Amino acid sequence: MRYLYVTILGLAARVAQAQLPADSLASRPDSSHYEVALDKRRVGSYTDPTGACTEEMQWGEPGGLVRAYYPSGHLKEYVPYADLARGYRWGVATSWYDNGQLGAWQAYQDGQRHGPLVLYYESGMLKRRTEYVAGNELPGNCYDADGQAIAYFLYEQLPLYPGGHTQLTKEINQTLRLPRLLPVFYYGQHYLVEVAIQVAEDGSIQNPHVAVSSRVPELDRAVLAAVTKLSKRFNPGKRDGLLVRCVYHLPVEFAAPSQPARRADSL
Repeated sequence: MRYLYVTILGLAARVAQAQLPADSLASRPDSSHYEVALDKRRVGSYTDPTGACTEEMQWGEPGGLVRAYYPSGHLKEYVPYADLARGYRWGVATSWYDNGQLGAWQAYQDGQRHGPLVLYYESGMLKRRTEYVAGNELPGNCYDADGQAIAYFLYEQLPLYPGGHTQLTKEINQTLRLPRLLPVFYYGQHYLVEVAIQVAEDGSIQNPHVAVSSRVPELDRAVLAAVTKLSKRFNPGKRDGLLVRCVYHLPVEFAAPSQPARRADSL
């Protein structure tokens, strides 16, 4: 069954919240390693084959904290989260080089950048200073390794589907299909499905999954299937001029029609 009552909500605003990877690419701990304390705190740790260690702490739901360490044992990264499961940062994320030099000071609020962003070279020279307001990067200053000012360029460039919002909406609508039989309570309601996808360095879509469910499995599966059928690769995200993998959130709203009338001859 074709479903023609679908819109992609607030794409421009939500794309601004797409999550580029942290400056540290340390692996997330295996949740099977968690130890549950009496006060519901959970602490997990994971050490990769190189000896780099990541610790994840959570106290109640949904907030938490991630700390990453170099194989040398030096602290590499400290990141607070308002919602650890969804990757929503809140507070100041800080990272260091292995020699102990501060590498980055990054402010977040409600899952997006808000406040100062300050980067340093391993030598301690200032590399970049700028400000964010509600996820939007304001013009700032960039410097080379010798401390000389250079032309400013955006720190983060989020993934962009070829043709932008219009083309993405068009393709989702063209490929979206729903089963012929749906629960009675589905009709006449509004639903939201949010799909999270990884956009690789080459722009390919990887690991699409439902981040926010509509609570109607048929709708969730239909949206997920439509996303996997997108015909083009994204223009990949960049950080500090380099291509990076990132997580892209795509919210889709359903305005369901009224339940179809039953035919008299079927009664």
